[in-house]
Amino acid sequence: MVDLNMQPDSEHPAPRPRRRSLAPPSLADAAQLSVIGLFVLALIVALRSAAEILMPLTAALVVGFLLNPIAARLERRGLPGVAVAGVLMIGIGIFLYVVTYAFSSPMQQWAQRLPGLISAVYSQAMALRASLFHLSVNSGPTDSVPTKLLELIGNSGILSTAALTAPSVLGRIGLFAVALFFLIALRTRMRAGLLALCFKRRTKITVAHILHDIERRVSAYLATIACINLAVGIITCLVMWALGVPSPALWGALATVLNFAPYLGPAVMVTIMAGVGLTTFHHLAAMIAPPLAMAAIFFLEGNFFTPAVVGHRFTLNPLLVLVSLSFWLWLWGPIGAVLAVPLLIVAIVVLTYVALPQFAERAIEERRRENRSRRRAMTPIEPPPRATGAMKVPAPPHL
Repeated sequence: MVDLNMQPDSEHPAPRPRRRSLAPPSLADAAQLSVIGLFVLALIVALRSAAEILMPLTAALVVGFLLNPIAARLERRGLPGVAVAGVLMIGIGIFLYVVTYAFSSPMQQWAQRLPGLISAVYSQAMALRASLFHLSVNSGPTDSVPTKLLELIGNSGILSTAALTAPSVLGRIGLFAVALFFLIALRTRMRAGLLALCFKRRTKITVAHILHDIERRVSAYLATIACINLAVGIITCLVMWALGVPSPALWGALATVLNFAPYLGPAVMVTIMAGVGLTTFHHLAAMIAPPLAMAAIFFLEGNFFTPAVVGHRFTLNPLLVLVSLSFWLWLWGPIGAVLAVPLLIVAIVVLTYVALPQFAERAIEERRRENRSRRRAMTPIEPPPRATGAMKVPAPPHL
């Protein structure tokens, strides 16, 4: 029989809710962080050591993202994947051949003038230094130039260096072309094979949305930036022609290419135009006009034109862009600087889906709504059915 007046046992109190521990992290947490840090360091070393292979493959992957919408349109017209890849590769080859042929003559002329350009830049710099510090330059401009540098250039040092690096460069270009061809030709099979590796349905849906978002954002970003850089090149060509700079089309094309590397490309272009102005003109106003014009063009493009065209859709944190640019420039050189922003977009998309599942759920739901609305817009509107029980009106009698 149970006594209802029995008091609770003081030796066995009721369990209390567990409070969050404020103790310092254990050794297990520190070990996990150490393993993650070692993995990141090993990944960086691997990327730097295998740059000869990974750099052209990554460049082919990024260019493949840019060409995927065009390839999808051609495949919808009935062309097989191999034919689509062949057409795009032939088009790229023809475009590069035309550009190289058009600018080969002015590039050769400026390459021949390179020793004189270095001598003139050095002499102008020494004269400016002498005027600023009230020094006298006793020797002539050519004698003041470092002899080793001029001997290297005069004795075809550039040509010998190009001949030594030609096999490596040609190998990278060949690997890039082959990888790009197969990425375009087999893109559907590769995507299906990647999704087949995901055993859970939820994981498969997430990976599919990650691939779709990466392709959509990278291709849209690169296409938009390519149009903006083309406009910058045309404006540069016209401004240099108005200022009387020789070979204005060459500088316009160079501005178009260099502007793909944020911050670094414009700085290099302004420096080049400063050298061209120093060696081409003799008056101070004419000397500083080309670099000032280039700085003004890049300032207007970066602060007004690009934000107005791109808007908030592709807005990235400038600090993240600078960090990504510095990292990939140190890792892979100039090609890494060009690939820095697309790779940053890829990293942001992947981390968003992995680290922010709520945002991923919202994005997937919005995608489903867009697909439903697109299907409804493409579905033809059928006329309403006729009533089956309608009374027939008799025809009027024949008179």
